Amino acid sequence: LADDDTLVGYVKYRDPIKAVGAGKGQQQVKAWMRRELLSVAPNTPFTDMEAMLLEGDTGHLHVVDDANRLIGLVSRTDLLRHYALYKGLDDLAPGRVQSGRPRL
Repeated sequence: LADDDTLVGYVKYRDPIKAVGAGKGQQQVKAWMRRELLSVAPNTPFTDMEAMLLEGDTGHLHVVDDANRLIGLVSRTDLLRHYALYKGLDDLAPGRVQSGRPRL
């Protein structure tokens, strides 16, 4: 984050290990942070986020406000949990009939 709290880059959990291994452990984060950001607004539909995660080379999206200030993260795992929750609720929906043979 910059001094005005706008998002300028991020570090993946393996980046510091790679930096140290490459002899760059004493460099400032800005020297090796990732600047290619996939960002979404708080009101972005889940289907749009899903498409971005499937098309992009990242496991998360940065949620930013209108001033590009970071307000959250959405990961692939978050989306999977969301879909699992709603799939479970859909299975319990009233009026839905399941049929099959009883197990003996």
